This record gives sequence, structure tokens and C-alpha cells, in this order.
Amino acid sequence: MGSHSQTEEDVDKKEDVLHRIQNDDFVKRFLNAGDAKSVLSSTLSITEQVKKLGEAIDQLNHELQKQVLEKHTDLLQQASHASKLEVVLNTMNMHVQSLFANAERLKMQISVPYNELEQHTTVLGRLHLASHILRQVNRLQQLSKRLSSTVDPVQKATILQELENLASDPELEDIDAVTTELRNIRAQQQKIVQMANGSLHQGINHENVTQTTTALQIFINLGIIKSTIDSFVEHSLYECREAWKSAFEIASIPNKSKSGAGQIQLSFSQGFRNKTWTELEKVFSEDLYQACKHLWCLCC
Repeated sequence: MGSHSQTEEDVDKKEDVLHRIQNDDFVKRFLNAGDAKSVLSSTLSITEQVKKLGEAIDQLNHELQKQVLEKHTDLLQQASHASKLEVVLNTMNMHVQSLFANAERLKMQISVPYNELEQHTTVLGRLHLASHILRQVNRLQQLSKRLSSTVDPVQKATILQELENLASDPELEDIDAVTTELRNIRAQQQKIVQMANGSLHQGINHENVTQTTTALQIFINLGIIKSTIDSFVEHSLYECREAWKSAFEIASIPNKSKSGAGQIQLSFSQGFRNKTWTELEKVFSEDLYQACKHLWCLCC
């Protein structure tokens, strides 16, 4: 009970000191930032002002010392807590630094093998590409030798088609050995195509099924059968159109005669009709018939 009353008295004294300082007309001017300079213009002398300020400061120092003595245990406890907190923070900082070090070490353990694996993969890919190019070039040279030693045009066409497929590989571009072989391949292919075209037309004109079939097989093996047939059909249609045009041009030429004008017109009209039918019959019996027979022979 006595301790409780003592505490209340201390609080009252503390409040009394603060109350006196805050209510003092002279001292409270120093508590406001804007009023400190106006103190010099007061009626008090400098000595009195210094004395009053000294008394106020002494009261504050005395009160602070008293509070420190009274709160000594609490202050020590707070200081101890602050020290413990600092130790904990230092420990946490060490743990964080250790965590960063472990993370960096783990990063190195992952990144180094990954980079090595990536390099090995790149090297393996290049080796695979080099092996592929060597196999393709070797195969191309072997087929080129077989092409030179082969006499049968059908087999030559098959070899040429395989060589064409090999040469279309983009990885074989700008290789000197391939470029040299390609020139030979193009020359051989041109000869085979010319020979097959001549054989095809000769076989169709003479109705030689064996010769026609052989020529078509060459074009099939070369992979150009569709373009060859389209070209042949287009050429046949062109010849038919030219035959029709020629028939009408010949029929429209008048015959010269020494008869009168009326007889010329009558004879020209009758002669034009007869000549037109004659030329048309000729186109049907010769040109159109031959074109249809050639197409039938080509398709069969």
C-alpha cells in the first residue's frame, strides 16, 4: 500500500515539474520554434533570462536522473533485449549468407554440368550432320559411277532420279565434290530425256508398243511422266488447231477463171463449199485421226 502511494506521489511530482515548465511564461517561449527570438525583447535582463533558463534546465536534469534511477531495471532489461535482438539478427544474417552461399554452390553444381551437356549436344549434332553429309556424298559418288557403267536407259533413269533426290538435300549445297557430280548428272539426264522423247515419238508414229512403253517407263523413272504427257497432248492439240486453220485458209482461196463476173461468184461459192468439205474431210481423215491414234497409243 505504501509503495503504491509512493508511486502516485512520484507521478504527481513529475507532472508538477512538467506543468511548471510548460506554464512558465518565459520558458514556454523556448518550447515553440518561432517564439525563441522574441525572448530577447522581453523586459527581463540577460542575467535574469540566463538564470531562469538554468533553473529550468536543472529541474529537467534532476527529473531525468530521477527517472533513470527509478527505471534502472527496466532500462537494463530493454538494453539486454536489444543485445539479444542484435545477436539474433546477426545469427539470421549469418544464416542468410550461408543460404546464399549454398544457393550459389547449387547453381554451380547445376549450371556447369548443363553447360557441358549443351556443348556435348552441339558437338554430337555437328558430328551427326557431318556423318550424314559424308554418307550422302559417298552414296552420290557410288550412284554416279553406276550411272557411267550402266547401258540400259531405264536403269539409268532410275539412278538419275535417286541422284536428283540426293542432290536436293540442302546440306549438300556448296560442296565441290557434289557440284562436280551434279554437272555430270545434268548432262546425262538431258541425254536420256532427249533419247526418250525421240523414242516415244518414233514408237507412237510406228505403233511400236514396246518402244513406246520403254520410253514412258524412262519418264516414269525420271519422275517427269506427267509433264511429258501434258506436253505431248498440248503439242497434238496445237497441230490439230493448225490443221483446221490451214484447211479454212486453203478453202478460202478463189480459183482464177476467164468467165464473167456472175459466173465467177457462182463458181466461187460452189467451189468454196466443195473445197471446204474436202479440206475438212482431209483434216478428219488424216490430222485428227493421227492425233487421236497417237493419244490412244500413248494412253494404252
